[in-house]
Amino acid sequence: MDTDAVSTCLPRNHLENLRDCFNNLLNSAFVRTDEQSFRKCFPGFSEQQVAALYASYRQVLFQVRGNSQAEFDVICEEAQLVQKFTILEHLCQEQNLTESLDTARESEPQRKPSETVQTQRVIAKEAELKQLTLLLEEAKERLELDRHELNTKQELLQQKADSYEPLLSSARPVHEASKLWNKRITTV
Repeated sequence: MDTDAVSTCLPRNHLENLRDCFNNLLNSAFVRTDEQSFRKCFPGFSEQQVAALYASYRQVLFQVRGNSQAEFDVICEEAQLVQKFTILEHLCQEQNLTESLDTARESEPQRKPSETVQTQRVIAKEAELKQLTLLLEEAKERLELDRHELNTKQELLQQKADSYEPLLSSARPVHEASKLWNKRITTV
């Protein structure tokens, strides 16, 4: 695997895709209204006042959009997105997700990227479920072994206790007699 190609090509591609989405968002968010609709919002103003307001409105809208686009690169750099995309790409390759993403793209090119991501999320969740199921089975096996070991130890303890029973049965009369002897001494 050529790691230089991955670190230079794919994360930049992701960054460009993110930039395109961001620009589309800005274009959707800063849709300029026409002058007729703008005039309706200021019915008591003169034509000159509305024209000045509309010119200011357009200028502010243009500057906000431009400033937002200019800040994008700064924000990406501060958030270290190129490095994070590189790490993400390596993780995807380690988990063999890039191959399944490529085959999903080839088999269903009409799918939206969000649908592809959702499919990959489901695949990842299923893999996680399989892992957790295996861990649960291993834990059950360990629990069963521990129970068996505990039962064996309990049986050994019971056997030892049973082996002391003859000794205890012969010592009981002496013990009872010692209790009586203790009472006789205290009453005298």
